[in-house]
Amino acid sequence: RRDIFVKENPVSIAKWGVLQYCAQVLQSTTDGEIAAMMNEILGQKNRAVHGIEAECTGDSRFRAGTLCQAELGGFSGSCRILEADHRYTSGGHTMKLKLEAV
Repeated sequence: RRDIFVKENPVSIAKWGVLQYCAQVLQSTTDGEIAAMMNEILGQKNRAVHGIEAECTGDSRFRAGTLCQAELGGFSGSCRILEADHRYTSGGHTMKLKLEAV
């Protein structure tokens, strides 16, 4: 069985565009719980993202989707790694990271 739940905010759609999100939930999940999940997802996605790019010494533990602590310029705090480009050369291991502050 498939049900479609829609949550719209015309102001946010005009500013950011349409977010389409698909999720599979247990059949026992209530409509109220689904509405709460939708509000939480919109709260996470409906905001400006402050992006940071950094090139540094490589560490293979840094992968896209993971969280890390960063101290860059005037910024210090938690970041989510959006992209991690690892380069292995005879000179060593470096990486270029695209981060977002969380």
